[in-house]
Amino acid sequence: MFHPGNTSGETVVVVNGTRPLTRREFVIGYLRKKGKNGAFVNEIYKAWNQMRVAIQKPRSPYPSFRKLIWDMKKEEIIIPIPEEETRSKNLLGDAPISRSYYRLPGFNKKS
Repeated sequence: MFHPGNTSGETVVVVNGTRPLTRREFVIGYLRKKGKNGAFVNEIYKAWNQMRVAIQKPRSPYPSFRKLIWDMKKEEIIIPIPEEETRSKNLLGDAPISRSYYRLPGFNKKS
C-alpha cells in the first residue's frame, strides 16, 4: 500500500505478508497513486530503489528497470502520456532531456 509521508512528495510503502513487492507490483501501485499525471521512468526507478534500501535489499540496475517499463508498455499494463498532457509543459524553459511519462490505462485527460 502507498501512503503519503510526513514531508511533501514523500510516499510510504507498507508491505504486508512475507515477501516484498515485485517490481511490477511496485510500478502499478506507484502509478495508481500518481493518477492521471503519471510519472517518468527515473522517478519510479528512484522510488523503487529507496524502498529497496529501506527493506535492506540490493538496488536494481537502471537498464533492467527500463526494460521492465518497456515490457509493461508493450503489454499495455501502462501507457505513455501524450507530450501535450505532461506536467513538464507548465515549467519555465526547456528541459535538456525529454522525459517519457507513463500512467495506468483508465486515467485520461478528463479523469
